[in-house]
Amino acid sequence: MGLRDYYQMAKEVFSNRNIMTIAFTTMSYSLIQQAWNPFWPKYLKDNLGATAVIISLISGLNTAETMLFFTSRRIPG
Repeated sequence: MGLRDYYQMAKEVFSNRNIMTIAFTTMSYSLIQQAWNPFWPKYLKDNLGATAVIISLISGLNTAETMLFFTSRRIPG
């Protein structure tokens, strides 16, 4: 397959509005999450009074949730 074939295939896939909506939503969510993610522990500590242990537990749960749900969506079938 040449570059032109890949371009044609991508054009055909993204011509579907549902695919475009899902792609845009996922991209927007990822960008927003990456923007506030560095400030989340500071917010928990300063405004909510969380300890380092609680922040670590929340971070661990977030990582586990990401691995379970977001990774499983990429497995076909």
